[in-house]
Amino acid sequence: MTTMTVRFCTCCGSLLKPSADCWKKCGAPITTGPMGDAIAQQGLFIAAEAAKPVVKTEPSPYARRPVTTAPVRSARPMWHRRCTCGHCMTCIGE
Repeated sequence: MTTMTVRFCTCCGSLLKPSADCWKKCGAPITTGPMGDAIAQQGLFIAAEAAKPVVKTEPSPYARRPVTTAPVRSARPMWHRRCTCGHCMTCIGE
């Protein structure tokens, strides 16, 4: 049984093509080694990312949609609107 030798980033464990830099822009040196080492490094990187605290930010007040209290009127002509009361047609003028 032979082990496959691959190039990978020593920070995140990303597998790399020959003469390519890490696509995650880690800045760590690139090394060549067995596939098992690359997979182990990926596991360490994922565990370290999961252990980082999550920073919650409040959404911008400008990003919020305004709340309207007025009922929504249909832009359709009166004769194409649905009956809103459910039992007669007086609500739409018929």
